[in-house]
Order: sequence, then structure tokens, then C-alpha cells
Amino acid sequence: MLLFPALCFGQTVYNDPETVSYNWYIQANWDSLLTNRNKLLNNGNDYYFMRYRLGEAAYRTGKYRQAATDFARAAALNSNDSFSTSFYAHSLLLAGRFSEAILIGKNLRKQKSTNAQYYKSVQLNSMYCEYGNKFSSDKNISGNLSFFQVATGLQVLPSANLFVAFSSLVNSNYYSEVKQKIYFTKLKLQLKNAWSLEPYFNYIDASVGFYPTKDYPFTYSYYLQNQVVGLNVLKSFSKWDINFGGTYSNLSNNTQIQANTGLTFYPKANNSLFAALQLTYHNENDGSNNSQNLLIRPSAGFKLAKNLWFTSEFYYGNAYNFVENSGYLVNNAVDLTKWRLNSGLQYYPSKMFSFFLTYQHEARQEKLFSSPYSLNSIFIGIRYNPWSR
Repeated sequence: MLLFPALCFGQTVYNDPETVSYNWYIQANWDSLLTNRNKLLNNGNDYYFMRYRLGEAAYRTGKYRQAATDFARAAALNSNDSFSTSFYAHSLLLAGRFSEAILIGKNLRKQKSTNAQYYKSVQLNSMYCEYGNKFSSDKNISGNLSFFQVATGLQVLPSANLFVAFSSLVNSNYYSEVKQKIYFTKLKLQLKNAWSLEPYFNYIDASVGFYPTKDYPFTYSYYLQNQVVGLNVLKSFSKWDINFGGTYSNLSNNTQIQANTGLTFYPKANNSLFAALQLTYHNENDGSNNSQNLLIRPSAGFKLAKNLWFTSEFYYGNAYNFVENSGYLVNNAVDLTKWRLNSGLQYYPSKMFSFFLTYQHEARQEKLFSSPYSLNSIFIGIRYNPWSR
């Protein structure tokens, strides 16, 4: 007797998805719609009203990435409907996929939607400032390191966001003092169907002042001008993000070529929880031989409380002169980076302000004598979005 009603329930969904899905929708039975999503879409039942109901079910239960997928399909099936387009754009915003939301906002403005003002390009214009120190465990090998950065992000077109940053770094060791300036530019091009391209460029201007020694009792300086250029390709799905790309650089006047790929999983179909794995093949040619490494970087993050997130990542690779985060982070220290652990808090008290606090522990090995030491770092940052609403 218990199996009989279960069988009837399954046959009802299979034979009459329109009536069943409509009843669940008007009853706000979102869980039933989501649980039976695949059954409802079977046998050619992928039409506007079905996608709209499934999209709203995902939206009402906080599965914003899934909602974006279904509303995108609904908007494609009925391009004149501003309701599905508005839900689509807002789902993208709540999922943290801001560039896509701005791009979809163009359609809302064409449809003269009352929500169009929330998706103007200026919403993504921002200013950013970061400061931090790295504290060395052995001052006889390396002194402390100070870091400062200012940056701005400009939505130059609905489909193009330009990020420009200037960084200053000062570090000393037992034989020299390093002063470095980095000029970074990245252009994010948002394409259709959740694809995006990120070309980036870094110019690094470094001066190394060597201390006098017994054999050479004079101070002298050595100058480096290095470049990094690369491209990253990204694609978003309901519960997954994938990326792949490559980088060319001449850090320390050697030649480095990197190929990277990564996968990010959002089990709740929103940004409240994620796990990711990034793999990078790294090849460096110093003129006499090649060194090859596989760099591994798993990471995870979750929502701690309202407007507060925690993220952590681990790096392992035993490499010199490598580039991370679409060119944003350039590791050109002369000493070997063996492994690194980052943990951070991100706090969003309002749509205009964001605050960031990061702790980092890095295990290094001095290059000439292979002496181990570590760096413990604290970084604080603030982002201001004056036009955000």
C-alpha cells in the first residue's frame, strides 16, 4: 500500500508535468519543484512557463546560480518578458556574478524595466587599498617585508571591466635591499552564455641595492624590468566554474611559461559555500636548463554570518618565479617558496564598503645555502563602491 501511492506520484509527474508543476508553483511548494526538476524537463517539456517556475523555485530557496540558469533559458524562450530577465539579472547579482548581471541589465533597459537602474555599469566602479607586512622568522636570512597597493576598477562598457593597480614592496635580506614597483592591468570581457575572457599584463620595476662586503667594500645597485602577460578563460554553470589559460613572463630575466586549469564547486548553487582546485604547470628556463613544476592550490570558503565570509587556500609547488590569480599575484622572490597557507575574512557591511583581513604563513628556503625560514603575514584591505545600490 505504501509503494502504490509513490508509484502514482511518479507517474503523475511523468505524464502531466504542466498541471503538477503549476499546482506546486501556486502553492509555493518550491522543494517539490526542485526535487523533481529533471523529471519535469523530460520528454521535451523545456518551455517558458516550466523554466520560469523552476527558476523562481531556485530563487526562493536561495539557489541563485541554479535560478540564473533557469531564468536565462526562460528569457531565451520569451525575449519580450521582462520578469524572467529581471529575475535572471538579480540572481546573478546575488550569486556574485556581477559582470554578467550588468550585461543582462542591457536587456532590462531595452525593455524599459523599472529595475533597470540597479544594473547600470557604474555599479561596478570601485576603489581599493591594501596594506600588509610579512614578518620573518630569521632576520639573519631575510628581514620583514612591507607591501602597499592602490587600485581601481572601472566598468568601461557593459561587457568590459578594467582593473588597474599599483603596488609597492620593500624587503631586505643579509646581502641586499629590494625595492619593487608593480603596475598591473586586467581587462575582463564578459561574453554570452556565461563565458568570459581575462587578458592581463604586469610591468615590474625592481632595484636591488647590495651591501658592501670584505671582498667588495662598495655599495652598488642592480635593476630589473620584467613583464608578465597572460590570458584566462572562464565559464560558469549552475554549480560549477571552470577556468583555463596561460602566462608568459621573464621574471629575474629568465623565461617562464605557465599553463593553468581550475574547477570550483558550489554545492548549494550559491556563493555561501565553495571548494576549488587550481593546477598550474610551470616551466622556467634560465638559459642553461629547464625546471618544471606542478603547482597545486586547493581552496574553500563559506559564509560565517550575515555579510561575513571565511576563505582559506593552500599552495604547494616548490617553485621560483610563478604567477597566480590571473596575474594579480607575482611571486618573484629569489628564495624558494615551498608551501603557503592563506586564511581570510571578508566583511560586507554595506553595498558601498567591503573589508578584508588575511593571514598568511609561508615556508621558504634561502637560495644560496638552502636554509629554511618562514614568513608570517597580515594584510588588511578596503574596497569602496560609491555608486553601488
